[in-house]
Amino acid sequence: MLNGLFDSVEKLHPRNIKYLTDNMSRLMKSRLWLQVLVAMVLGMITGILMSPELGLVPKQTAITIGEWLALPGKIFLAFIQMIVVPLILASIVRGIAAASDIQQLKSTGMWLGIYFLTTTIAAVIIGIALGLNLKPGSFVDAQSLIADAPSAQVQAQTLEQRVETLEQQDQPFTLQNTPEKITEVLPINPMNSIVQGDMLQIVIFAIVLGIGLLSLTPASARPLLDLMGSLQSVSMAIVSMVMRFAPLAVFGLLAQAMIKAGPQVITGLGVYSAAVIIGMAVLLGFYLLIVVLLTKHRALPFLSAIKEPFLMAFSTDSSAATMPITVKSAEEKLKVRPSI
Repeated sequence: MLNGLFDSVEKLHPRNIKYLTDNMSRLMKSRLWLQVLVAMVLGMITGILMSPELGLVPKQTAITIGEWLALPGKIFLAFIQMIVVPLILASIVRGIAAASDIQQLKSTGMWLGIYFLTTTIAAVIIGIALGLNLKPGSFVDAQSLIADAPSAQVQAQTLEQRVETLEQQDQPFTLQNTPEKITEVLPINPMNSIVQGDMLQIVIFAIVLGIGLLSLTPASARPLLDLMGSLQSVSMAIVSMVMRFAPLAVFGLLAQAMIKAGPQVITGLGVYSAAVIIGMAVLLGFYLLIVVLLTKHRALPFLSAIKEPFLMAFSTDSSAATMPITVKSAEEKLKVRPSI
């Protein structure tokens, strides 16, 4: 019965997200990662030449130009944030609904839960350790970034007040309030979670929805699966279109940062970038250790197999854009079962 449902769905929308890689592959062939690097360099040079410290452009004029240069980048970020929620929702629902065995789903889900918890804790520990030891934020004068923008100062002050209020309201976990803390994570109002962009609640809602679909008859499940298939496809199409503007976005945002902070920000950005790269390298080593210990793959062949999603993630900094190529590489090069 389930096979009949999935065959009918396949005719309209391939249930596996790896079939949505055509546009992403074209981006890879166009060397998007190289375009982003060039845009970074050009953005920094443009911003430095227009910074008030050099005096080549009047201060107010430079700030105005910087705002306009950053506009494509702000639009770019807004589109990515806009499309992440429907893409994640559709992908999780269809991914879970593709499982043919509920017992396999339970077993896989348990081990994936342990894996995500372990790797998340490792990432947090690495990030905190590097932050406390390298202190990358101390190399950037935050006040210089908002010195010429009174509204930004007001926003910063408001944010500080909100943080203080939340800290006062936040209560530490105790044996008495832990059940309440757990129930607060559940999406009581899924629509409200989607509007607010609460990703944890959205993921929980998608998992519950996907599991619920497994218990329905094919005739009842097909309309929602078709809808999720269309939503997944159109989301990836939008992501691929938006990613073409990534170099322009990077150029504008970096140029504005250079204009506001001046050449001295390069040192701070360099230290911050070094801290991020060191952290990711350590975390990558941790991942490779898991691969070597728990699978038959060796480290170097594994890295070679994932080079496409690796470069895509580096050039776009977007999990949504990288998702289809990641799944394709996992299935075709690492021979991971599609149901996994």
